Parts: sequence; structure tokens; C-alpha cells
Amino acid sequence: MPGSIRAIAAAILLLTSLEAPALIIRFDYGHDSAGFFTSERRNTLEQAGDWIGSHLADTLDAATYTTIQYEDPENPSGPALSSSPFTIPAGELRVFVGSALHSGSVLATGGPGTGLALPPEVFRGQPGVASGTDFAPWGGVISFDRDSSWYFDQDTTTDEPFSGFDFYSVALHELGHVIGFGTAPSWNKKVSGGSFIGAAATALYGGPVPLAGGSHWQDGLASNGLETAMDPTIAAGVRKRFTPLDLAGLQDIGWEVTAVPLPAPLFLLATLLPLLFSRRLRTA
Repeated sequence: MPGSIRAIAAAILLLTSLEAPALIIRFDYGHDSAGFFTSERRNTLEQAGDWIGSHLADTLDAATYTTIQYEDPENPSGPALSSSPFTIPAGELRVFVGSALHSGSVLATGGPGTGLALPPEVFRGQPGVASGTDFAPWGGVISFDRDSSWYFDQDTTTDEPFSGFDFYSVALHELGHVIGFGTAPSWNKKVSGGSFIGAAATALYGGPVPLAGGSHWQDGLASNGLETAMDPTIAAGVRKRFTPLDLAGLQDIGWEVTAVPLPAPLFLLATLLPLLFSRRLRTA
């Protein structure tokens, strides 16, 4: 087999051997007082959680926190909620979800929670957390807009025309913030002059990656010909999956990403494959 064909075959194997979930993202619907999350809506959200979890290979230790705090998913601008004590099992993240009437064009908000514990539990087996080069939260919170015109897809492995805002895309985006994209100390250490300077992302992009507001890629930024999932906007009728650049950002903040972005010249191959494809996401 010629060398170039062997390389392409290896890349295909890398991209298609991603089925075993390494990290469990468990959603807590206990704050859903408005009854927003029907079984169909939960199904769409949990598909997003499964996708994110299956692309992170980190082994997170169990941890018991003296107390945790997080935004109220039904009232994000109100007083923070807390739980004392709080135990998170090994290999799991907990995400509290709900809905609220968000202002303007905001579709959802999300981010990690905070917690107090004694080392080594707070590090969850990730020593880089202490130096700000890694991130290992217990989880966080997502609040979706209650009145937006949503599209809830029961099979997100296929794409089809639809109207409304894609709940799956927005859920992926907000989960990105929960696990530290734009929110983690290890992210902040790699922001300089309005750009992100993480090694994996800059190698893929070809230089510092421009940001919007410090916590998103620049609006409309593309990776591999596709608009990134972690830019700040999405239009109705559009699905956005994680791109290689989005995954590189997660790698730079300390996550062990199972689908490493392709280097050139194999980068072009990704356009031929169904690739690994929101703080705040607003409408375009």
C-alpha cells in the first residue's frame, strides 16, 4: 500500500474508532419547575452529552465537596444555588439544567459550577488543575430559553432540513462552556491580546485564534470549511457540530481529546468525512 494511502487509512481509522464513551455527563432535571424537559427534549440533550463524553478520555476521580455553587437554571441572574455536601462519582460530570425567559436573542447560558474541597479531591486526579494547565470540574449548569422556536432532533446522527433553532447544536455549545471553553482558568491563561494562543489551536489555525469577547471564537470563524461550534451565534435552520478547531481548544485547556485534529496534508481528508462535528449563544 503506498505511503499516502496508508496514512489516509490510518486517519479514517482514527476518526471512526470513537464509540466508547469515556466520560459520563449526567443531567439533573430537578430544577425544571417549568416542565420544559419532556422526554423528547431530554433525548436530544442527552445525545449532546453522549457526544461530548465520548470524545474526552480523561479519567476523573470521585470527589466530595464541602459545598458547591451554581447558577439557578430557572433564574440565572438570581441568587446562586448551593448543595452541601456534594459527591460526584468517578468518571462523571453533573449538569443541572432548566429553562428561563432569556432577554433579547439569547438562546441559552451555561458554564461550570464552583466547589470547595480539600486536595486531592478538588483536582479529581488531574494534577495540572493546581497549576492552571488543566480543568476538572464537578460539572455545571445550562439554562435554555423557554420561548425560543426550537428544533428537537430525535436522531442527531443524521442531518435533515428543519426550521427553528437547533437544540442539539446549542446544547453542544453550552456543554463546551461547562467543561471550560471560555470559562476555565486554563483557558484564561492562554488568552492574549484578544486571541487564543493554545498550542494545538494555533498549530491548526496557523497562528493565534481570534476571539469574540474572550470566551468564544470570533463570530463566523471556520475550521475545515465549517463554522465553528464555539463562535457566539447560530442561525435558525442550521446545525453546527464540533470542528477540529473546537476540539483543539478543549485539548489546550487540558482535556484528553480522543479525536486529535488532523495535521496537513491529511486535513483535507476531513472534508470528505462526517467529522466530529453555547456562557452565551445568541441568534444570528
